[in-house]
Amino acid sequence: MIHIAGKKELKPAPGERLIDRAFLTGFKKQHGMRRADSYTTMIAAAALGAVQDSCFQGNPPGETGILVAGRFGPQNTTAKFLDELLDYPEDQLLSAAFTHSVHNAAASYVAELLHLTGPVFTMTHTGTTVPEGPFATLNACFRTGYCSRILFLSAHESGYIDETLRKQHGPGFGEPDDSPECVTAYLLTIYENESKYGPMDLPERRTPTEGV
Repeated sequence: MIHIAGKKELKPAPGERLIDRAFLTGFKKQHGMRRADSYTTMIAAAALGAVQDSCFQGNPPGETGILVAGRFGPQNTTAKFLDELLDYPEDQLLSAAFTHSVHNAAASYVAELLHLTGPVFTMTHTGTTVPEGPFATLNACFRTGYCSRILFLSAHESGYIDETLRKQHGPGFGEPDDSPECVTAYLLTIYENESKYGPMDLPERRTPTEGV
């Protein structure tokens, strides 16, 4: 049985599409994340919130794992870096833009912020719901004893992909490509005495013949 030890959700104010940038800027300054982009910062803030919400009060065991499931990943930083490739030779590209366009960047910041040395996974998807892959990874880690605790972060940063899809499909284009950005963080544990919100039922992985 997998239990929820702590959780945190970040989302925009009612009627807005973006998480409060003033909050993200303040978080960056508070934790010395000077070069972090918005995608990285909102994931780090949610991760810290989930751990502070738990019995560990911000100091999880060092072997805790991290799994980030990001819709489109750091799409705005990736676009910025690709734009630079069109305008500048390779030796003049900004290294900060490149390092933050890598999908593991956010997980790396979380590990640094919380002093975690456990296994780290990053998965990228295109839907509004988290696909089977991250849940299969969580199941495998817990069932094999590879991890006893994992920070599971599901994130979506609103950006150029959403804007492009809305332009292509016209005003009022609905889900899945008109959703506001958000981050949900869960600190999952195998230990019942660390549970705060009860068990989380992870979807069972289907065999290749199921659902056909």
